[in-house]
Amino acid sequence: TSKNIQEYNLPRECIRNYFPSRKCFVFDRPADKQTIRNLEQVADSQLDPDFVKQTQKFVQYVYSTAQTKTLKGGQPVTGRSK
Repeated sequence: TSKNIQEYNLPRECIRNYFPSRKCFVFDRPADKQTIRNLEQVADSQLDPDFVKQTQKFVQYVYSTAQTKTLKGGQPVTGRSK
C-alpha cells in the first residue's frame, strides 16, 4: 500500500535530508584474515599500507568538509562545558 511504501522510504529520505551531499569511500582490507582477528591489538605498522593511505584521505576529507555542530541559536558544540 501507499502507506507501507512511505514508511519503507522514510529512513532513506531522512538520511538524504540530513546528509544532502554524499561521497563514497572504498577501503581495502586493513590486514590479512589472521591479523584481522586481533585487529584491536594490531599496531598501525602492521596494517596494509594502501588501507592506511585510504584512511588518511578519508580523515582529511572529513576534517576539511565537516562543519562545526551547533545548537539552536548557533552556539558551537565543542565538548567543553562552561
